[in-house]
Amino acid sequence: MQTREGHIGNREARPLQRRASIAIVVSIGLGLTVFAYLLVANWEQRIIDSELERRANNHAVVLQKLIDQHGQMLESLAGLFVASKDIDRSAFRRFVEPILGKHPEVQAYSWNPRVPHDQRAAFEAVARE
Repeated sequence: MQTREGHIGNREARPLQRRASIAIVVSIGLGLTVFAYLLVANWEQRIIDSELERRANNHAVVLQKLIDQHGQMLESLAGLFVASKDIDRSAFRRFVEPILGKHPEVQAYSWNPRVPHDQRAAFEAVARE
């Protein structure tokens, strides 16, 4: 009977060993799956971050070019006044009209002369005409 009991005991041990083996395989599989998920999620996040940075840099370059271009337009206006001290409203308009025509994002440049106080009345009289 000892043989049978020993034999019966082995039969009972086998399902436990089988269950333990299955649990180990499932645990390893689950662990590898979680590891692979984290690895791929990290890789995808780096791709997304890289794409965002690339797009942001492209927008920054375009914006910087536009700012530089507008700075050059303002420098050309300053050059007009350096070249001639006697710029009137019509000369200013003739100078800025092509700029405004080529750059619809610029809404206006205005001619605002500095008028000394003692010349104010005469200037206003001319402006009213």
